[in-house]
Amino acid sequence: MDFITSKDGLKLAYRIDGNPDGLPLLCLAGLTRNSTDFDYAMPFLSNCKVIRMDYRGRGASDWSSDPMTYTIPTEAQDALDLMDYLGID
Repeated sequence: MDFITSKDGLKLAYRIDGNPDGLPLLCLAGLTRNSTDFDYAMPFLSNCKVIRMDYRGRGASDWSSDPMTYTIPTEAQDALDLMDYLGID
């Protein structure tokens, strides 16, 4: 498990599995879920560079004390920031 820091200072967890040179595939879990939801799919994605993140307040990521940060736009920005951090267009 690795971490990035969000724009508002939270530590957000992510993991990369599969082929490091494969096609990047960002797996985003549903509401209240986390990156382990994709464990069952990993044997079928071995040719891809599978990126799984835990949204803020889920899994191994930090919780925010401000409930107003739990919005779709904020969580989408977290995912975009992760992709930027990893150098994926």
